[in-house]
Amino acid sequence: MRVTRLVAAKSGELVGVLLAVSFFSFLLLSLVPGDPTLIVAGANPSPEQLEQVREELGLNDPLPLRYLAWLGDAVQGDLGRSPQRNQEVTEALGERLPVTLELMLLTIFIGVIAAIPLGSFAALKAGGRFDKFVTTASFGLLAIPGFMMAIGLIIIFAVKLNWLPATGYEPFSENPVENLRRMVLPVLSLVLGEIAILTRVIRSDVIGVLQSDYVETARAKGLTTRRIMLRHALPSASLSLLTLVGLQLAGAVTGALVIEAIFALPGVGTMLFTAILTRDLVLVQGTVLVVAAAYVLINFVVDLSYSLADPRIRRA
Repeated sequence: MRVTRLVAAKSGELVGVLLAVSFFSFLLLSLVPGDPTLIVAGANPSPEQLEQVREELGLNDPLPLRYLAWLGDAVQGDLGRSPQRNQEVTEALGERLPVTLELMLLTIFIGVIAAIPLGSFAALKAGGRFDKFVTTASFGLLAIPGFMMAIGLIIIFAVKLNWLPATGYEPFSENPVENLRRMVLPVLSLVLGEIAILTRVIRSDVIGVLQSDYVETARAKGLTTRRIMLRHALPSASLSLLTLVGLQLAGAVTGALVIEAIFALPGVGTMLFTAILTRDLVLVQGTVLVVAAAYVLINFVVDLSYSLADPRIRRA
């Protein structure tokens, strides 16, 4: 019963946040400088075309009615039609979303796989040379913004060494090797910062567990360091790791948008950047809604998972 109440409460909060996100996304069309009708209608529209566009956008109706009508369409998967592309927004997102998802998932997967051993070994050798090296490297990587990391990697590996391509994309279904080769630099641009954050969290949590009384008791009973790490230290650190991975995954949604534009990947970020430059308001509005909703949903799943995994949070 307590879990059911928790899920119901979290779901209610989720609905409220999603409604707020949808409302502010809807306002993009109303708050943009100038007449959105002229922007959407294109160059030299006739009065009849302007009136038709106003009717399609619902600009002749009061703001609350326009929002409710737009929200009803959005819930059904209708985010409007891009006038510049002459394409449904949902269709355009469907074509670009796989690229963004691949970039995000590769980043999180590699980040977790690399951070767990690095953080664990640094904790075991706390104060030693390896620990100091990992700590210093983490601070250095955290100080470099993702876009600066991307530019530096392009200069080194694409321009100077000519080992990897700087731009372009190859679908995984057509050429898996070339796909992964072209994703190396974009993923590195994001994952190095992820590894630094995750490593520091794992190191801190593992050190705390290793200094606890029950671990000292386990050592006195003759348990090996390997077994203590697997049975006590890493499971205890997994709760913090779960929370941070969820937050990093949500943050990767926005980080991927910038990296895609730098590496010319045909993902959601590049499409949004182009839509902003061409003032494709309908496409910008729909894309912002989807990206913001994805961010909120990921945080909701992480928050709920953390609450279900830790009984102390449920009791609180």
